Formats: sequence, C-alpha cells, structure tokens
Amino acid sequence: MVGVVGAILIGSLSDVLLPWVGGNLLGLETILHLPILESSFLILGMAIIGSLFGIYIGLFKINHTLHVFLSVFASLFYLLAFSISMNVWVVLAISLVVFLVVYIPCCISDIVFPLLFIKKPCRKCGHWHD
Repeated sequence: MVGVVGAILIGSLSDVLLPWVGGNLLGLETILHLPILESSFLILGMAIIGSLFGIYIGLFKINHTLHVFLSVFASLFYLLAFSISMNVWVVLAISLVVFLVVYIPCCISDIVFPLLFIKKPCRKCGHWHD
C-alpha cells in the first residue's frame, strides 16, 4: 500500500504538478491534467504491478532508476510540448525546472516518505528500517 500510494502521490507531484507550476513560472501556457483522474485504472494498475514487482522480484535499484529516467523525460516532454520558441535560455530554464521537479520529489519519496512508516530502530543494528 505504501508503494502504491507513494508512487501515485509523488509521481503526480513530480510528473504533473511541479512541471505545471514550473511551466507557468517560465511563462508557458501549460495545461493542468491529472492522469489519476483521467485514467484511474491504468495508473492504479501500473502502481500495483510496480509495487508487486518490487516486493517479489526485489530489484529496487532497477525500478528506481527506471522511474527516475521516465520521470525526467515525462517532465521534460511536458514542458517542451508547451514551449513555443527554443533558444539557449529556454533550454537552460527547462533543464533547471526538470532537475528540481524530479530531484525534490525523489528525495521526498526516498527519504521522507519511508520514514513516516518506521516505528522504531532495528534491535540488531540500531538503524531505522522495517
């Protein structure tokens, strides 16, 4: 449940909401759309499959790398779709926005979000994990 909710909330933040805000700050006329509202079964299905894959296969680093890769391109394509003119400054501004909209949610999803569900440190090693 943590993986599904976290993926949908943080994915919506990094792939839709923050690029929309960044695009508006850059003066682009971006359109806000939330895929979870438009294609609920597709988004929920992919989140469940991704969580089950992570739990039973255990290739967390591959899943996370793939997610960050796709998130960067989702944010980048979202902003590029609304860019009318291209020059060096637009590319640099979009690159900065994409870095921030992926970096901040990834830190939240990797550090802050899991800490919300940890109850106490491990008896064997003293570290905080489940």
